[in-house]
Amino acid sequence: MTGSEPQISEDSRQSWCYSAGEWITFPDPLPAVESRSFHDMVKAAGFETWMMAGEVYKVPLTLAVYTRAPEPCFLFDLKGSVTSQQFYARSLPDALVLLNQLVPTVQAAAVTDQIAQADSESGAVLTDLLGILRGRGRGA
Repeated sequence: MTGSEPQISEDSRQSWCYSAGEWITFPDPLPAVESRSFHDMVKAAGFETWMMAGEVYKVPLTLAVYTRAPEPCFLFDLKGSVTSQQFYARSLPDALVLLNQLVPTVQAAAVTDQIAQADSESGAVLTDLLGILRGRGRGA
């Protein structure tokens, strides 16, 4: 991201949005209601789940992407082990650029974490996963 951090005014929260190759700031479309969960705010802003990466196994980094018709059309929720960051993409081409940058990182974190946690019990899970990636199941 370029420039300074988004400025937070008393009237609205500012968020990052990727648009035509640049990071811009704009008023966050998620309603700032403390009594609501994140998923309630996402739904209230008109977003629906589009894709998720890293959710199958417990991994140190996951990515959920939500979509809606009005711009910004895509909401990204990048979750680490302690906190998460939300940011937006104005259009589908913008979202595809971000996915091209983020998904390899999420995949690398997932694979590295699974290998680091492998033992005799979880080794079978890792073997199955590698077999699936090679296009073969364990019983094939």
